[in-house]
Amino acid sequence: MTQTPGPDSAAKVALNEVAVPGATTPGGPAANGIPAAKTALDDNAASDLTASTGPTGDNRHKPGFSWTLAIGALVALIAIAVAAITILRGTTPVRTRQVSLDPLTKIGLASATPNATDPSGAPMPTGDLPGWKQVFADDFTTSVPTGGFSGCKAAPTLMASTCSGLSPSVASQLWAYPDGWPDHHSGVYEPSKVLSIHDGMLDYYLHSSGGTHMVAAVLPKITGGINGGGLQYGAYAIRFKADPLNGYKTAFLLWPDSEIWPEDGEIDFPEGGLNGTIGASMHYMGGTSLGQQDIYPTGDTYTGWNTAVIEWTPQVCRFILNGQIIGTSYSLIPSTPMHWVLQAETVNGTPPADNVSGHIYIAWIVAYTPVSGPSGSFSRRRR
Repeated sequence: MTQTPGPDSAAKVALNEVAVPGATTPGGPAANGIPAAKTALDDNAASDLTASTGPTGDNRHKPGFSWTLAIGALVALIAIAVAAITILRGTTPVRTRQVSLDPLTKIGLASATPNATDPSGAPMPTGDLPGWKQVFADDFTTSVPTGGFSGCKAAPTLMASTCSGLSPSVASQLWAYPDGWPDHHSGVYEPSKVLSIHDGMLDYYLHSSGGTHMVAAVLPKITGGINGGGLQYGAYAIRFKADPLNGYKTAFLLWPDSEIWPEDGEIDFPEGGLNGTIGASMHYMGGTSLGQQDIYPTGDTYTGWNTAVIEWTPQVCRFILNGQIIGTSYSLIPSTPMHWVLQAETVNGTPPADNVSGHIYIAWIVAYTPVSGPSGSFSRRRR
């Protein structure tokens, strides 16, 4: 991996194209300092709860005495199991859907009929939440025609990077990878031919021309970042949908400002092929290979409106889809500043057919910093 600005998708393959390390070998040895995947407590660890009845012919044995011992043993085992689960919970990824009182789970739930102002039926959240300060919001009310995301040039920081074809109000909010950068699968970033803003939505028109499969990556420009770069912890929410296109995917993610990968980790959500299902993943801090990550698949598709939220703190990395927690990681969480990239790319594998075309729509994006945590903002990502 190079250290110069530019996309580098070769460092990361599509969700579901890799396995979780240790997942097929519960309790296996650690690799390069990364612990093997945890497993649930063995429900059969103590299957024999039959208590001893004492020596044969012991006149002190009373009917039901063995049941008393069995019940006592069962209670003890339950207590041990609860304690073990409590300990393991600090390091074990949780993959089941959960109901939570976390205010972030209330973001972006559909509450209205779609209209010109709120095309997705879920208005953009505005203002702070308990424990979170809103630091960025964009619901794409300023139209930009196709060709507006032109003249995009990278600078040392996101805040200094520009797209000369954008109006000042839009340019202050968004930047895009320049035309001609490869996505390192089979596509090429061409924001001037892919991106537009209309009807209250950011529109990615994914298509091919002259054998070139065109994609784009948009980066929110949020003031207050660390050294003009990304946040060190935050929450990121996006309302989106897409046509079911074969050969294209989303990889909306947080990428380390350091450009050091895989050592500084990566957080992806929503990620997946547009003709498949939505997933999430967290690449480990201190990782040495692509496979060192927690993966959280779902059965949800891209074709309807969805709201995805990343919650990133020193204690947890949590993924919320349409109000439900789909996964939580508790250890090896990336801890260096990271920036947000709304990236559409080609899949790692068979390229899309030249006649495949369609859209990704984004209704709004918002971001928060933890009230008591480090402050900062988002910057740019290279893939």
